[in-house]
Amino acid sequence: MSKEYYGEPLIITYSGGKDSDVLLYLAENCLNVGDFEVLNSHTTVDAPETVYHIREVFKRLEKQGIKATVHFPKDKDGNPITMWNLIPKKKMPPTRLQRYCCVVLKETSTPHRIVALGVREAESTGRQGRNTFGTRGGYTRNGYLFFTRPCRGSASGS
Repeated sequence: MSKEYYGEPLIITYSGGKDSDVLLYLAENCLNVGDFEVLNSHTTVDAPETVYHIREVFKRLEKQGIKATVHFPKDKDGNPITMWNLIPKKKMPPTRLQRYCCVVLKETSTPHRIVALGVREAESTGRQGRNTFGTRGGYTRNGYLFFTRPCRGSASGS
């Protein structure tokens, strides 16, 4: 769908977490090489083990011919955006109820592309009640495709 709409492959976002691993597994097993690429947005707060995991996964993907990129978010003036400079601007760290970090650090790095994100509905109130597959931004050229799954043991999970 992304190639038909934009002439560019689908972007699979990848944080190195469980949801990203599931989404990547689905892409690798259901899509052809060249139909998707993988993007990590560097947040500056990931544990070293997560960063090492991302590097290893990206090395494996590149050996398979799959484009894997680490994006370093910048503001409109070209200054790096980090969690450490977002917290003072927002006057609070992100919480389960207030998760501005994804919107700023991850969801704005791919304009004019179709993007697949793996998220758990239990991560925020805004994600609760979403369908398993859905869109954000409507069916526009800047829309996002979400894969949302309930978390075992959560109020909405089984």
